[in-house]
Amino acid sequence: MAYLGDFLGTLNREIALARVQGDVEAVRIAEIYAHDPLLKHFPVPRFRLPTLSVRVPVAVQRLDAPPPGTVGGVVDGNRLRPLISNAVDDQLTSLGATLPIEARRELDRVVGERVDALVARDEDLLGERAVADDLAAVVAAALPESTVRGRLGISPDDLRTGIRERLRVALVPARVLPPRLEVLVTDTQLREASDNVIELNLTLTEEAVEWTVVEQAEGGDAPRLVPE
Repeated sequence: MAYLGDFLGTLNREIALARVQGDVEAVRIAEIYAHDPLLKHFPVPRFRLPTLSVRVPVAVQRLDAPPPGTVGGVVDGNRLRPLISNAVDDQLTSLGATLPIEARRELDRVVGERVDALVARDEDLLGERAVADDLAAVVAAALPESTVRGRLGISPDDLRTGIRERLRVALVPARVLPPRLEVLVTDTQLREASDNVIELNLTLTEEAVEWTVVEQAEGGDAPRLVPE
């Protein structure tokens, strides 16, 4: 068995290595042409496969379940509470404001209930951006508008936007690997699973990159790979 992503990645790598071998052979032939009195007047042959179509048979074996304790299978639910708390604290600090103790306790309670519901998969959210949007809306709705405008000096919409942007950044390190898809790929496995074989039709387009030197704003040069 193999993960479909690993299998396709390996296939893509092998095709890239075929290009490497072709370029190495072109250089070897160029050396032969350069030292031959007749061939040196001929153009050196070099072949490329800019587009390659591949038919790949696979049989689906198993789809991993989302990791336990996650939201939507993409964010670690155990890290949400401190991340939200930090986002709220950062927002308050940027405004030079504080919340009344009772308002903060109620906010923590409402947010905690929402996190529990998300981890329990009462509702799946696609991606950490959706998680940030959802939790920012919960924070804004949990505080009375009079408190937001009076103590923070902003509108509920501005509060939601500020919390959302901070959470989108904070959730990046809380990402978890998505569920993986295991497939059968060897000839023997596919024969045994003949009734469940599916065929992937892939079109791979070659795009070369080359090294260049880019001047840095702070001074000095740095190498960078850019499209050819």
